[in-house]
This record gives sequence, structure tokens and C-alpha cells, in this order.
Amino acid sequence: MWCVMRICSRRWERNHVFESRAFLLAAHPDGIVAGDIGAELDIPPSTLSHHLDKLKNEDLVNVRRESTYLWYSANTEALQELLGFLYAECCTRNKAIAPQAIVQLCR
Repeated sequence: MWCVMRICSRRWERNHVFESRAFLLAAHPDGIVAGDIGAELDIPPSTLSHHLDKLKNEDLVNVRRESTYLWYSANTEALQELLGFLYAECCTRNKAIAPQAIVQLCR
């Protein structure tokens, strides 16, 4: 049972990371204050801080301090690099996904 709970917990955690990332992309290029992300996504501050730290540690977000506020923005250069890698690996090198399927997602 613990294993099932851990898998569910990781899925829930991943969803919050993805939601946070999507919200940061929507706020690009100016960024958004962490509290506003938490309020919009209904994520407790400690949980949000944990997820934003994970994204920051992987260089997927940029952080700037203004007074007492931390502003987060998507690191679009890192995202572009990641997407390029995934496209090369999944669509050209091993053909796990048809390139046309990716192009359709981008429209």
C-alpha cells in the first residue's frame, strides 16, 4: 500500500510542478510573485516553495528579489534546449514519436 501511496504522491507532486511551470510561462517575460502562483493554483506556500526550488535547481526558472518579494519567471532558454533534446531523441533518432505529431501539438 505504501508503494501505491508514494506513486500517487509523486503524480500529485508532478502535476503541481507542471501547473507551476505553465503558470510561469503564462507570466513570461515579467514573471510573477510566488504568492500569486500559490493563490492561483491553490498550493500551500511550503509546497509551492518546494516545487519552485526544484524548478530553480534544474535551471528551469529564474528568480529575482525585489524588496521582500521573490519574482519567478520561466527560463525559456533552458526550456528551448530541453525541447530540442526531446525532439532529437524522440522524433529523429529513435522515432518513438512521429515529428508530425509534435508539429500538430505546437499549432
